[in-house]
Amino acid sequence: MSWANAAPWAATRSTARPISKSKLGKAKVCNRREIRQVMAIEFEGREIATTETGFLVNHSDWSEDLARHMAALEGIELTERHWDVMNYLREEYFDNNEHQPNTRTIAKAMSERWGHKVTQNELYQLFPRDPSKQAGRFAGLPESKRKGGY
Repeated sequence: MSWANAAPWAATRSTARPISKSKLGKAKVCNRREIRQVMAIEFEGREIATTETGFLVNHSDWSEDLARHMAALEGIELTERHWDVMNYLREEYFDNNEHQPNTRTIAKAMSERWGHKVTQNELYQLFPRDPSKQAGRFAGLPESKRKGGY
C-alpha cells in the first residue's frame, strides 16, 4: 500500500507519513477509540502525530501556526472568516461539553456573528471538504463521528 494514497485529506502528501507508535507515548488512544493508523506531518522541525484522516492525536500539539500549515497543505489560506468558524468550533468543544456542531448549526452561529444569513454553500466555499470536519481538523479537534441526520 502506498502512503501517498492513504491520506486523502492532505493535498501535499509528501509531508504526511507513518509514525512509530513508540514515539506517541500515551497518545495511542483518542476518544477511547483505538487509532487504526498513526500518521505524522512535519512542522517546525518536528513530527506532529495525526490519525489516518489528518486529525491531531494530541490536542496540545495545536497552535494557530500549525492550523495555518495544515490549511496550506490543502491549498487554503486562512482568512478572518475561517478563524471565526474554527474559533467557534473550539469554543463549542472546550466550553460546551465537547460539543461538535454540524454544518447547519455552524451556519446559524456564523449568521449571528457576521450579521447576515450564512448559507451552507458559503461555508463550503471556506472549507470545501465539509465545514464541520475540515474546520475541526484545522482547529485541532478530534474527528466527529456523526452519521448524518440532525
